[in-house]
Amino acid sequence: MGTAINVEHRAASGVGANIRAEAQLESFDGRFYVLRVAARDDAQEIGRGTVTRAVISVGKFLQRVNTKRNGS
Repeated sequence: MGTAINVEHRAASGVGANIRAEAQLESFDGRFYVLRVAARDDAQEIGRGTVTRAVISVGKFLQRVNTKRNGS
């Protein structure tokens, strides 16, 4: 589950451009991990930043969603 996204737009790409995205694990601390992300077209870097995610229990998450949906 995502907790934060911080991406800097660095350049525009044209319609039909080939885009390559990469992500590298930067750190992991308990339930949370940070990915360093970057995107490039054929000529230049077009964006970079970090994405922070949390490891969750899918069962517990769905149970909470259903509880909220049913108004309980």
